[in-house]
Amino acid sequence: MTFISIRHIWLFLLLLSPVLSFSQFGKFKTTQDSKNRYKLIDTKTNKVFFSKCVNITPILGDFENTNQQYNRFILLKKGKKTTVFDGIKGEIVASIECDSLTFSEVDDSRFDVTIKSETKKNVIQGTVRNKRKELNFLLNVATTEIKGYYSPLINIYYNKNRDLLIYKISSLGILMDENFKPIYSLEYLIEYDDGYFSGKGLKENLYGVIDAKGKVKIPFIYQNLNRFNNTFFSALDNYNRVGIINSDNQIIIPFEYDCFDKGYIRCNQMCKPITDSIFMLKKNDKTIVIDANNQIIIPSDTYKDISVISEYFLKIKSKNNLLGVFDLKKQREIFPCVYENIEMLDDYLIAHKNTRMGVLNLYSAEIQVSFNYKSSYKYFQKNDTIYFILEREGRKGVITIDGVEKIPFIFDDISYENPFLLIKQRGLYGVVSTTTFKEILPCKYSKIDAHNLRVEKIEETGIKKGIFNDKGVILWDN
Repeated sequence: MTFISIRHIWLFLLLLSPVLSFSQFGKFKTTQDSKNRYKLIDTKTNKVFFSKCVNITPILGDFENTNQQYNRFILLKKGKKTTVFDGIKGEIVASIECDSLTFSEVDDSRFDVTIKSETKKNVIQGTVRNKRKELNFLLNVATTEIKGYYSPLINIYYNKNRDLLIYKISSLGILMDENFKPIYSLEYLIEYDDGYFSGKGLKENLYGVIDAKGKVKIPFIYQNLNRFNNTFFSALDNYNRVGIINSDNQIIIPFEYDCFDKGYIRCNQMCKPITDSIFMLKKNDKTIVIDANNQIIIPSDTYKDISVISEYFLKIKSKNNLLGVFDLKKQREIFPCVYENIEMLDDYLIAHKNTRMGVLNLYSAEIQVSFNYKSSYKYFQKNDTIYFILEREGRKGVITIDGVEKIPFIFDDISYENPFLLIKQRGLYGVVSTTTFKEILPCKYSKIDAHNLRVEKIEETGIKKGIFNDKGVILWDN
């Protein structure tokens, strides 16, 4: 049985069984008189430290991650006052007028970081409650030092390594060590997964970075600073120029650009890199693509506009407003700027050229479907394959995204009516399976409701109606 569970049992017996005459707190013991009042006595000297107490209890609570020294403290209730007593030093830590006093652990970081530290916490939080108010304070269980009092609206929690305390008041974050010594005050404080902090220094009114031990890693000299890829920081200097630095404040991309292109919020605030080490920046309204070695991949005057299609692929626009594709791995154009529009579809691009559409394969850098089809199209997906309903020379058919013809281009119209394709020829309708792409019903029916499996056929005697199945068998109505 653990020490904690023994104390819980002891406390239960102490509170519910007034016939007990004494109990032990290390070198201290309690005695109870006939009026159910308690004394705290030093067992070695028999000195009475407190008498006429309503209650004498140890600190109890869920302290799984806390230094076990919290159990050195004794709570003594007398009148409206509760005294926190250090059972090792034999000294009063604090005497507080309150209705109740409880203790709890200080939370781990509320920032989006992974807590990996096995370090036990030295600080616990006390909560003082009175009729109209509630206040918190901190107690270092190793030094018995107290820090307080503060409103419950102030959030206090440990950092990732459990050796610093973070006071969070609205947008302000204050870093303190476990002895309550202030280290740094930061607005818009962010804690990263490696334990580093960034934010706007309250003293400097500029941005910088503090490491996991509270030491300045990047000086507070930037108008804005934002981390990405766990490696680099996009930064804005005092001249409103943007650049990129690493965690050691080494300049990766010089501060000679106007803007981080394709960023978010405002373009000179936060960089959104193309890849882990390739960036787009603007200078004099011209876009440049550059890598982490400060090597230019696309010079600033090459294209009218550049945007990201997917990782390693860029959509490029020529000065005459036509589009192409640039491959960052191959560092060259894989499709020239000859297309009026480009749309992404899985690993393919639907491209439009001279009122015709085709399909480009990004990874093979080949034209997968030639530009023989009218620009308007519809598509559907079955079993991880994409199928296009296209028009060629006024007739419609179906091909796969990689160019395999599934239904010949002989029909007036084709529409996808899951799980069928409804085909139309010379004003009459039929049905094709989307599994086998074989005809289930030929084009000789005046109306087909593919969703409800209903079919109609005009005969000399009138309209004949029925229901069909996926084998093409029709059961006619009586």
